[in-house]
Amino acid sequence: MVVIQLNPKFYSEQAINETITAYKDICDAKIENNTITLTPKTDISDEKLKNEFCNYCLSLIT
Repeated sequence: MVVIQLNPKFYSEQAINETITAYKDICDAKIENNTITLTPKTDISDEKLKNEFCNYCLSLIT
C-alpha cells in the first residue's frame, strides 16, 4: 500500500482524478483529506508506483 499526500497548490483535483482513472488497472485508489492511498493490483514496487503516479499526475497539469 502506498500513501501519498499531494499539495493541492501544485496538483489539481482534476489531474488527480484523471490519474486515478488512468491507473485503474494498476491500482485501487482512495482519497481522503488530501491523502491518496494506492493499493497495487499488479506486481509493482510501492516506490515505483508512487513515483509513476505522481509523474503522470504532474504531466496532466497545464
